[in-house]
Amino acid sequence: MTNRKFNPSHMTALDSEKRKEMLPVEKIIEAVDLPEGANIADIGCGTGYLTIPLARKAPQCQVFAVDIEPGMLSVLAERAKGLDNITIVHSTENDIPVADNILDISFLSAVLHELHNPEDFLKEIRRMSRLEHYVAVVDWNEKKTDMGPPMHIRIPKDTAISLFRAHGYELAKEFAPSEYFYGLLFQRKK
Repeated sequence: MTNRKFNPSHMTALDSEKRKEMLPVEKIIEAVDLPEGANIADIGCGTGYLTIPLARKAPQCQVFAVDIEPGMLSVLAERAKGLDNITIVHSTENDIPVADNILDISFLSAVLHELHNPEDFLKEIRRMSRLEHYVAVVDWNEKKTDMGPPMHIRIPKDTAISLFRAHGYELAKEFAPSEYFYGLLFQRKK
């Protein structure tokens, strides 16, 4: 089985200037309405590239920072000091210790291509989600770049749309954080 996961020994690249140019976090956050009091999950949060700006932008919301890598979560915990609206969650890919039916919004930023079993992962997302739930998916375009995953594991936008539709989500909006990434906002209604 191909290892699809980000190598944690390269974690400094997650906050590099190059990544900030390629994946502007503001454009991801702007694509989603963050209602007051929402429970938000940043799944595959890494060192907090999206988590910390989300927590600052929406201090009235609870942000669950979920990752499988304890080392990255330790870095995030250090960086998040002073932000009391972040809950750090160590998980596996398909077993996320977050209660049932509590999430309003989930962010999957550069995560979809890493999944070994997207079907089971989306079942876990649904388990944690309220009946009305949004998922913001940002992943790599099928364009050769000097950063990012190999081309053969990138998930085409149309494949991502089909996958989410098969799990009861409709495409609410498309957005483009940059030329390197596509953005999709999915909605599941009551």
